[in-house]
Amino acid sequence: MMPATAAVQPANHVVRSFTITLQAPAAEATRAFGPIAEQGWDPDWHPQFVYPSPPREIPGAVFRVGDQIWVLRDFDPEQHTVQYVVNIPERNVIVISISLASISARASSATITYEVTALSGAGMPHLQKVAHHLTAEALHWQSAVNAYLQRSRGHP
Repeated sequence: MMPATAAVQPANHVVRSFTITLQAPAAEATRAFGPIAEQGWDPDWHPQFVYPSPPREIPGAVFRVGDQIWVLRDFDPEQHTVQYVVNIPERNVIVISISLASISARASSATITYEVTALSGAGMPHLQKVAHHLTAEALHWQSAVNAYLQRSRGHP
């Protein structure tokens, strides 16, 4: 029997995940990760839709955030999954996968996975930021999304 070995990632590629707990059922919480709904919990998020018009949260939606081009590859509240592919021209390609699971009738967990590839030396700073600091975002995401979910239910 051969000993188990860890997968070696190339220097220009990194995968990092974190899990947060949300105070909403998984289907409801999944909707909070759509590109339109995210504006309710991230004040710096301003997607400019290319497709569809008018903007809708559907698989295949394409939008810009600054110089970044985003594609909503998967948006399925019933299966509790969301996936984005992000192109930062000449710097990075990023796949963001969000998978939710029920904890109880009123709570769910969300695992957010970033897979970042640097296309050039210019993409290395973003890759290194994700590699070293992404998990520090977990508490911020959990707090912001839970506050949004509470507001969306009409609770102050």
